[in-house]
Amino acid sequence: MAEQVLQDGDRGARDEVTLRSAVVNDRNGLTVLLEGELDLATGPGLYSELDRLLALAPRALVLDLSRLTFIDSTGVAVLNTTREHALARGVHFALQAPSSPVERVLEITALWEHFDTRPSRFEDASFEW
Repeated sequence: MAEQVLQDGDRGARDEVTLRSAVVNDRNGLTVLLEGELDLATGPGLYSELDRLLALAPRALVLDLSRLTFIDSTGVAVLNTTREHALARGVHFALQAPSSPVERVLEITALWEHFDTRPSRFEDASFEW
């Protein structure tokens, strides 16, 4: 998958905001590991990538959100729309180890109960991005 980097000026006072992603393909389906911020700037690109992965008709599409530090309404829309598209295509969709900020936003928006959630398979793994 891709790395989206925004330079200073795109997001105000921050020097750089990044959403990194990697895909693990195994016998259970596809797992997408995300790190960084899922928001207005990074959401549309991620949605395009997730839609391409759904077109491959995997058994399951799992998003590991353990390293996601921020999510806004655009990010919530990406998660919910991807969930709906996965269901329509017969692909099991789940969120793996959502970080505290993600869990809080999904609870506030009353969407938490609509997602299948599970613990991380990669809790102790380290990744070179």
